[in-house]
Amino acid sequence: MPILVNSAPLSDGSGGAAGGVAVFQDITPLRDLERQKDEFLAAVSHDLKTPATIIMGRASLLHRALPRETPEPASAIIEGLTSIDESTDQLVRLVDELLDITRWRMGQAIELDLGPADLVKVANRLAAEYRNMSPRHTIEVESDVGRLVGDWDEARIERVMANLLSNAVKYSPKGGEILVTISQVERADEAWAAFSVRDAGIGIAPSELDRVFEPYFRGSNATKSISGTGVGLAGTSHIVEEHGGEIRVESELGRGTTFTVMLPLLRDRIEVEA
Repeated sequence: MPILVNSAPLSDGSGGAAGGVAVFQDITPLRDLERQKDEFLAAVSHDLKTPATIIMGRASLLHRALPRETPEPASAIIEGLTSIDESTDQLVRLVDELLDITRWRMGQAIELDLGPADLVKVANRLAAEYRNMSPRHTIEVESDVGRLVGDWDEARIERVMANLLSNAVKYSPKGGEILVTISQVERADEAWAAFSVRDAGIGIAPSELDRVFEPYFRGSNATKSISGTGVGLAGTSHIVEEHGGEIRVESELGRGTTFTVMLPLLRDRIEVEA
């Protein structure tokens, strides 16, 4: 039986300690309600993926059906279909994120679909997507290698980078530069991948930096002016940890924020599977 205990001291007339009082409350009904909520979220998330997948499939079919050399009206159709693709990709990532968060809350492990994934390719694809969605931002990708392939769950690593890019756009509402940097580093004689996302936005208060990866936590300088759920960074942190990596954040109020992710490459396994 789950029990919630609240306690407080009792004082005598002179302010000295005279005793204490404790209240024990059976919170089984609250736990059951919490479990039902998580099951509901899991079911809704699963159901949302079906229409999103259909939209993506139909848009892709229409895109391929159009001839390569098209007049002006057809070019507008292609642009619209591309926008549908990008928006639906974003919706699917959000649904997958909600599913993973719900599984973690229910104590269920997630299974990583590991395989060769190129971090540079993922970064360039997402940068192009977010440039289209937010023209007021200058989004650049810098890498000291042409390809950086690791043994990762590509869909989830893409979600990690998309979350960081989305936050960079959201928390620099006046626009400005967003820089994604990618490099290969050596740590203890092992090859690792490192990527960071830096913005010049509103920043995070020093006292709140150690809480940014908590579920549902949002910075005090953003809760009213910028919409959000507070689950993105929690999910991002979980995915990175599941890959044996680490994530850290540096920020200065009013000057911007940099998130850095380190991922082991596991190169030997990649060369066997590639």
